[in-house]
Amino acid sequence: MLQDHLDMVNDLLNVVEAAEQRLGRMDWAERDRVNHRTSYIFERFHLSHVCCNDHVSWSDMEDCERRLAALGCKLCVVRIDGVALVDRHRERGTQWQEVVRGWGVAEGKVADFLLRRQDQFIARSCQPALEVHIVDMSAITVEDGAVEVLDFWGIC
Repeated sequence: MLQDHLDMVNDLLNVVEAAEQRLGRMDWAERDRVNHRTSYIFERFHLSHVCCNDHVSWSDMEDCERRLAALGCKLCVVRIDGVALVDRHRERGTQWQEVVRGWGVAEGKVADFLLRRQDQFIARSCQPALEVHIVDMSAITVEDGAVEVLDFWGIC
């Protein structure tokens, strides 16, 4: 089961590394053109495997962390306060409730569970070799959060 997690992370990184290598071999610079930086977003990547699976440790993902750093990746962790979390949880409707039930979390305990998980992500994000930015979504829209992330990455 651990190998499945490692294989998935490695497969994705192999694709990105191959694309970066190929872009580095293009002749744009010789023709006075700019080789624009490739941007990509991994949602729930190596940090998620560690925080969400008891059988995956940080040492299992250290090679992944080094590879991400070599690619110039940055890490964004999204956080939200308890009140906003409960409000957004209610807005998501019955399909989301089914997902939560699948976690085996009692209805009244979902916010506590998610806030504890969030604390794990934030604590773990303090250890990586990547530049880290925590986006507080408690009082901002998704659009404003996206702008903050893009600004942190220097994409726009």
